[in-house]
Amino acid sequence: MIPVADLGEVPPGRKLGRRVAGTRILLVNAGSGIHAYEDRCRHRDVPLCDGKLEQGVLTCPAHEWRYDADTGCAIERPGVRLRRFPVRIEAARILVDIGGSR
Repeated sequence: MIPVADLGEVPPGRKLGRRVAGTRILLVNAGSGIHAYEDRCRHRDVPLCDGKLEQGVLTCPAHEWRYDADTGCAIERPGVRLRRFPVRIEAARILVDIGGSR
């Protein structure tokens, strides 16, 4: 697990993009807590950190592909989902396992 950010940097309803060991990570504080995804839309690899997060939905800034922020699943495209990384919170730090994607 690698420290990626302080918990206070990603308040509820917000997102934060970071690069960790050569991997773009998107931290999202959605309704069910902090999630970590690879920071790229599955359509054209556009960074989702540049898009919107509204009412639990991540929207790509390029072609408006939409993802459920809690699950990483594309809303209009069944079977398409963001690469997700395990997250743990320790001492107000967000730790991400970039080798343990699912």
